[in-house]
Amino acid sequence: MISIKNKKLEQGLTNIVGNPTLDFWGEFALYINFRENNQMPTAGVTVKNNKMWFYYNEEFINKLTDKELCFLILHEIFHLVRNHTDRAQSLTKHRVANVAMDMLINDAIDESYKAEADLIENCYTTPEEYEGARIFEPLYEWLNDKKKERDEDRKQQKQEQSCEGDGEGEGGSAEQQDSDGGQQGQGKSGGGDEEEKKDGEGSDGEQEDNTEYDEDGKDKNGNSKKLNKVLDSLDEYEFDVHMDSDVPDEVRNQMVKDILEGIKRKRGTVAGDIEKILENFQKHKKNYLRQIQMACNYVKGGKKKNTIKRPSRRGVVGLKGRERTGNIINVLLDVSGSMIGEFEKTIGILFRDGYKLNIIMCDTEVKSHTQISDKHELKKLKIVGLGGTVLQPGIEYIKENLPKYNTCVITDGYTDNLDFTGIKKSVFVTTDVVPQLIGNVKVVKIDG
Repeated sequence: MISIKNKKLEQGLTNIVGNPTLDFWGEFALYINFRENNQMPTAGVTVKNNKMWFYYNEEFINKLTDKELCFLILHEIFHLVRNHTDRAQSLTKHRVANVAMDMLINDAIDESYKAEADLIENCYTTPEEYEGARIFEPLYEWLNDKKKERDEDRKQQKQEQSCEGDGEGEGGSAEQQDSDGGQQGQGKSGGGDEEEKKDGEGSDGEQEDNTEYDEDGKDKNGNSKKLNKVLDSLDEYEFDVHMDSDVPDEVRNQMVKDILEGIKRKRGTVAGDIEKILENFQKHKKNYLRQIQMACNYVKGGKKKNTIKRPSRRGVVGLKGRERTGNIINVLLDVSGSMIGEFEKTIGILFRDGYKLNIIMCDTEVKSHTQISDKHELKKLKIVGLGGTVLQPGIEYIKENLPKYNTCVITDGYTDNLDFTGIKKSVFVTTDVVPQLIGNVKVVKIDG
């Protein structure tokens, strides 16, 4: 028997467990502890004290329709299955990250369970303009770039409106007070804040939006009006609360995996839509490291050099001998892309046969260069950067400082066009797209 303090939530979970289409996820939800927390505005999940928790605001729950409540429960379960929160901890734009996570989860629910669950009004799905892989990190980068473009457009619109207002003012005092960007005749905390609020308030915001759209409904950046509305509301987006966990990644992931495998064994067979969702949520990480390892083997050499390290059996020093030397590999890490959360694992697979690694971290500039030769040093390695993605400075750094070593670049591909001319044997490992590459470089594209 299901027992939850909030009767509406209890009934919603009972409906999922009793629905043949959703009962797999209902069974998973039986492992979750539900607790009221009216300090939060909506709902959220986390793992604490080796237990999964679903916290909720009672007023928020009571406002939902039955189908919206079904959607909410599925949405939060998928957060647990997909391990999104920890993958976003190092990102700088948390609200943008939250939207990217939610979009992918909502896509899965909308595609597989549209008949059983309705998207809540302020929830977003992946925009039709996005053509990248349905993976959290690349979508986050794309949304972040689009938001920057949109913010610049909004800023320009306000400046133009401000200039028009200046022309209608009475004398020069308004122009002097407009130095902050259009706050005519008001204090610094006045007009600017009100204008920002209007951007996200329906009809008022639309009146403020002077964006021009072509006959296909696109603006100069290729955005639809629907996408621009999403971008304008990103700073205020708050569907659910994305909470940190106090349990190590390995423990939490194993907990979720054990529950899923236990439900599968109990059932014997699992519906195709469930297998598809689980595959989409988990497949890319498994293929990631194996394929990167295969790619990095390409730049590992087997060079040997003459040595007089040991005397011959006759005690004569200086006779010919051959000794395998510990090679050095340059590893250029894109510290802003889809490798977030996987850096240590990726670098760890390269520690074989005494290789040393020149770790060059780069987002829009080279952030650090560290040589490591064992896993003890790897544990002390700190990831820095996490800004935009421009990798040519890292390539130039290698050309100037580390030209005699083979190079492995690991990125999601959302970077500038790269010129490898002058670089020795190199491999470009991308988890998504392939930019224009010049020079002798092997490309390995990892399907997500």
